[in-house]
Amino acid sequence: MILHLLQPCARCLAKAPPPLGVLLGSEPARAEPTRCEDAAYERAFDRVVRRVLKQERHVHAQREQAAKVAPLLAGDGFAAMQNLPLRMGALAKMEALLARSWELRHETPGLMVQFASAAVWCSGQLDVRRYARAALLL
Repeated sequence: MILHLLQPCARCLAKAPPPLGVLLGSEPARAEPTRCEDAAYERAFDRVVRRVLKQERHVHAQREQAAKVAPLLAGDGFAAMQNLPLRMGALAKMEALLARSWELRHETPGLMVQFASAAVWCSGQLDVRRYARAALLL
């Protein structure tokens, strides 16, 4: 079969995936990208990098906000949720509630579940386009 392809058989190469023809030398390799193609690639790459960095800064700021409000959740049981700022971001609120829930896991498991449930509700408020799973791993 290899000898058959090396001859080359036009009918077989036409049905083969494109890289096979290039590897066997029957099709020319793709030419170097033009200056215009390079510029378009660079612009697209720059847009992606800017967007990723912007998202990373946003997530970092939300986590900082969650850390700052953590003491507000420390007392008054579940009623401490009323101490959270109204204009707090959904991600920051979710992170703060999860942190408080985790702190309560040994002391009061019932209260832990309440805070965790509130965090789950906050997670439902997150914009999936902005807070895709991969974005939150930053």
